[in-house]
Amino acid sequence: MMEIGSAITGAIALAKQVAEAVKAAKDAKVTMAMAELQVKLAEALSASAELMHENRRLKDELEAKKSVLKMVLKDGAYYTAEGDGPFCTCCCDGNGKVVRLSKPPVMSGHILWHCGVCKNMVGH
Repeated sequence: MMEIGSAITGAIALAKQVAEAVKAAKDAKVTMAMAELQVKLAEALSASAELMHENRRLKDELEAKKSVLKMVLKDGAYYTAEGDGPFCTCCCDGNGKVVRLSKPPVMSGHILWHCGVCKNMVGH
């Protein structure tokens, strides 16, 4: 994707060079066409940046979902195959986010873990 942005940036620079050459020739129609071309190339560069940002976000979401699929359910919480955890089942199942559980702020009987994001409580 980075090649697209570089190509558009190069095209904008080239369009500016051509625009300067056209100004020297004092041809109004060509000058206007070059100005429009520069605007269109700038719009394409902006759209390319937005697509790259969206692509990165989607890749991150996919990686998070892949890690959730590898989780093992144990005692009401998720753990990695390596035993790291516990992670919130609500956050993992609901939106694919891997959120580590913590000890509840106040120990209350059978509650072992607390999610700071969705407030889920896990106990025996």
